[in-house]
Amino acid sequence: MTRRLVPAALVAAIAALLAFAALRPADSPGRLIPASVVSETTPVDYNDGPPISNAQIDREIERTQACRQFLGYRRLPQGNGWRTSPGRDYRAWVYQRWRTRAQACAEVRATFEARDRDVRKAIRWAAQEWDVSAVWLTACAASEGGLDATRIVYGAEPPPTGPDTGWFQFLPGTWAWMSNEAWKATEPSPPPRYRRILSPVGQAYTAAWAFSHGLSYHWFGRGC
Repeated sequence: MTRRLVPAALVAAIAALLAFAALRPADSPGRLIPASVVSETTPVDYNDGPPISNAQIDREIERTQACRQFLGYRRLPQGNGWRTSPGRDYRAWVYQRWRTRAQACAEVRATFEARDRDVRKAIRWAAQEWDVSAVWLTACAASEGGLDATRIVYGAEPPPTGPDTGWFQFLPGTWAWMSNEAWKATEPSPPPRYRRILSPVGQAYTAAWAFSHGLSYHWFGRGC
């Protein structure tokens, strides 16, 4: 089946979260400036207000890096040349760059955390992503592990094959295979944090991928 497009706002947020600025090193070690700026003597008019302090920039950097780590992304590289730079416009540009990244990451985090607290919401989103029936996925989950995000059901299949886990009762081997395929099939994919067998987002997204690829026969619940 054809996968639907991700909503433009979310694509933009994730793209901003993942994107690197077009940066190049200046003469001083560790210094990064916009690629469009020829030198520090040709500033862009970013700041008409009070000078941006180191503490303000540090705060936005920490917000960005902490959020990215929470979502399972690697930390972004960061230069330190701005700490000793007197250029108001350059410092304002650095501050705004990190502030934009922090805001984009916070938006992505809030969106996915809301889904991860609500199995039905996660299923509706995943069904749209993979162009499959949300009613079908919901019925399947209800007949497998249930729809309560706070209650994780484990099946009777013994190790090493089992146990079946969660709302779609994934076996460990099936989860490893299907989640890997689902996550590498799209760009951008959901944040790595949610590729966990105990995540409603992860289970819904992976199950929706499987159903869209004709693999629903791996489930035996009455609703599947």
